[in-house]
Amino acid sequence: MIPSEQSQPENELLEVSLEELGNLKRKLKITVPIDKIKATYDRCYLKLKDQVKVNGFRNGKFPKSYMEKRFTKNMAQEAMDTLIPEYYEKAIQQEKLRPAAKPSFSDVVIDKQKPLVFEATFEIWPTFDLLDLKSFSLEKKKMDISETDIEAQKRRYLNQAATYREKDGAVTLDDKVKFDFETNSEKEGKREKEDYEYIMDDGYLAKEFEEALIGMKVGESKDFEIIHKIPNMEETEVVKVHVLIKTVFSKELPQINEAYYMKFGEEIKTDEDLNKHIREEIEANVQAQHDSEYRKSLKEQLKSLLTFDLPEQAVNQETLYRLAQKQQAADASADPVKEHKDEALQEAIEHIRISLYVQKIMENEKLEISETAVRQRFAWNAQMLGVEPDELMQNEYGRKLFYETSESVAEETVLDLLTKQIFEQ
Repeated sequence: MIPSEQSQPENELLEVSLEELGNLKRKLKITVPIDKIKATYDRCYLKLKDQVKVNGFRNGKFPKSYMEKRFTKNMAQEAMDTLIPEYYEKAIQQEKLRPAAKPSFSDVVIDKQKPLVFEATFEIWPTFDLLDLKSFSLEKKKMDISETDIEAQKRRYLNQAATYREKDGAVTLDDKVKFDFETNSEKEGKREKEDYEYIMDDGYLAKEFEEALIGMKVGESKDFEIIHKIPNMEETEVVKVHVLIKTVFSKELPQINEAYYMKFGEEIKTDEDLNKHIREEIEANVQAQHDSEYRKSLKEQLKSLLTFDLPEQAVNQETLYRLAQKQQAADASADPVKEHKDEALQEAIEHIRISLYVQKIMENEKLEISETAVRQRFAWNAQMLGVEPDELMQNEYGRKLFYETSESVAEETVLDLLTKQIFEQ
């Protein structure tokens, strides 16, 4: 997680000098007071004296000077391991800096008789202003639910509650059918599915697909074409389909009575109640789809609107991570091609900028992400991978996935807020 703004240290001011080495690169020269050096050496001595045996002396009773002479390197290293991280953290808080990665330390020489002076070089996260809401363009979508939509959903519920028996004869609009199919298109390529079960007239398949199935019998195959609308685009494409019928089932619908209504909730007692329930359900689904489209639009706009500089090390790390994912998806043995490298770099830059922007809004608006939503989504991801969430968290991939899930929920939270603010302005 990118660190939030640092607070002022409560202790006395440190002796620190700050040098700007570039747009986002900084170098701190930090001085640790001599009394802190001596105190750290004393703690090291007390820690070591009971662990060291010296001939002619009882345990822990030999001169301190002997210990310092014999274990100079050990004591100096422990002092550095203790003091350098501590004073580096104090210095970045005092200077109100937000490091983007671990620092590199240089000129580190420790002497018990002198203050410790060392340098830390690192990159910081950028500062930037939030965009004016007028920078975004978003058109509010209408909630258009018809009686036809409600009746179609009622029919699907009836179909789900129906009982089915294998039958001889051709497929009709009142049946359920099991079939294998293969599709092939320019955009999607070739896809295959075996033992796919579909309730005729459910409306999930294209109308041309349903019409092609009607009249077919077990063992028959057919080739046909359908016109497919590409999701989230205005384009369509021709999809070639090959289908083989495996089984045909006749359908017996349930009785519409009190027991059937009760499946939808205790408050559902009449057909009017069920219609209202279904309308609210459809409205929630449509609103969720609208929200998803608003988020996608805003995210695409942010990619071009955000132009602030980024720390090189953070970009390189994110690029390598994304390049590894692309190679794994394509061919683990293949060398990374330039096209993949360019895509990974661009995606890394866009991802980091949007993440920084999301976090700034979270901080400014004092927003909190839903931990329940994060856990539920992570559990769903774990289920898709066939492992328990706790087990998945035990490895690096699982921890990275949990972090990405948290980022995703935070991003949705902020984009939903931006949508609301844009429509209210």
